[in-house]
Amino acid sequence: MRFKRGAFVSLMPVQPIYMKYCSPFCNPAFDIIPTLMHVFYVACQPFTILEIHRMPVLFPTEFMFERYKSWGESKVEVYCEVARDVYCKSFGLKKLHQSFVDKQKFKDYVFGNKELKLE
Repeated sequence: MRFKRGAFVSLMPVQPIYMKYCSPFCNPAFDIIPTLMHVFYVACQPFTILEIHRMPVLFPTEFMFERYKSWGESKVEVYCEVARDVYCKSFGLKKLHQSFVDKQKFKDYVFGNKELKLE
C-alpha cells in the first residue's frame, strides 16, 4: 500500500517503524476479516511474536526532489514515494500500487459483493 501523505506534508524528517508479526496461527495484521472474527482468532492463539524495527531517519533534500521529480507532482508526493521505495528495498518488501479503497473493494468482494468488477 502507499503511504498516507500526512506525515510528509511538513517536509520534516520521518522515521517509520516497521512491525512484523510472526504467528503460526492467525496474523493480527490480517485485517480484511470481520472485526469480531478477527478478535476471536487473535484471542484464541496462545502467542504472537512481534518484531519491531526502527527504520533510519529520512531527511528530504533538494537533490531528492530534483532527481525523483518524475515520481510525483509535488515535493510531498516525491518525498513520500522516495521514502516508500527506500523502506521497501530495505526490508525486501514488495511495492504494491493499491490504495485503501482498493483494499476495501477487495474485502467487499471476498465477503459477498460479487458485483465488483476487478480491473
